[in-house]
Amino acid sequence: MARNDIEDKLDQLRRIKSGGDLNSVKIDQIVILEVEIRFLRTFIKCNHVVSPDSLVKITKIAQLIMEKVHSVFDGIPDEYKNNHNLERGVFTLLESVQGNTNLRYNYELNDSDMWNIWIASIRT
Repeated sequence: MARNDIEDKLDQLRRIKSGGDLNSVKIDQIVILEVEIRFLRTFIKCNHVVSPDSLVKITKIAQLIMEKVHSVFDGIPDEYKNNHNLERGVFTLLESVQGNTNLRYNYELNDSDMWNIWIASIRT
């Protein structure tokens, strides 16, 4: 997911938070969700310095954020759900994390294969 897409989703959360008849609990949930999406965004940007084990944990965090989106939207008027397709945005964010994880593992696998080929060429 591009940086602009993430920023758009965060803007949508801000509009939902400020634009309706929400109680303080819902507003607090939205604030926490904003923080979690920013946290996830940071690791998407910096995935090249994150260990493979951490990428797996980040994917799990992204899945938890998806679940949180559903709980936050319970009780929010449908007009906000329809106008601000946040669930789709978080799903795209999750796909991005999983894609980065898969690319990272593929890169390591390819690097390992190259290493084995190089070792084999030295021995012959």
